[in-house]
Amino acid sequence: MKYFFLSLLSRQPTHGYDILQTYHNLFADVLPPLNAGQIYTTLSRLERDGFVEKFSVEQDNKPNKQVYELTDAGHQVLLSWFAEPISGSRIRDNFYLKLVSAGMTDFMPPQHLIADQRRQYLQSLHDLNMLALQPDISADASKLLLIQGAVLHLKADLEWLDLCEDLYLNQE
Repeated sequence: MKYFFLSLLSRQPTHGYDILQTYHNLFADVLPPLNAGQIYTTLSRLERDGFVEKFSVEQDNKPNKQVYELTDAGHQVLLSWFAEPISGSRIRDNFYLKLVSAGMTDFMPPQHLIADQRRQYLQSLHDLNMLALQPDISADASKLLLIQGAVLHLKADLEWLDLCEDLYLNQE
């Protein structure tokens, strides 16, 4: 989230509540909600690291508002982040670790684990397809793009489960 926050602050100085509202307006229904504690913890870390500065703005009949502003160092780290491609490798996968562990123990046959995971992926695929049909989502290209990316990942995960199943069926 730190880079998203830095991106927002690169536009103009703002306070935590505005960040929360912007996140909600952009990502409601497609990403988990943020809580205020997460926002202020992240802003504190960004300030500690020298990427943002905090200053107080007086308000009539209210406590001062804490506003955050991007520093030169924050600007540079944001530029570096945009310049660096995101790693596509998912070599450390929790399901894979669970599958290998199941193969080494007698707690659950790997085939049952694969079947349960397949049901979960199929349910998630169904849920995403239903979400994409909602009028407020289907009219928003950026939200649809996020959902379509998740759908493609799930389809690839389902194909990978087929490979896992083939491997474990051939071992018997």
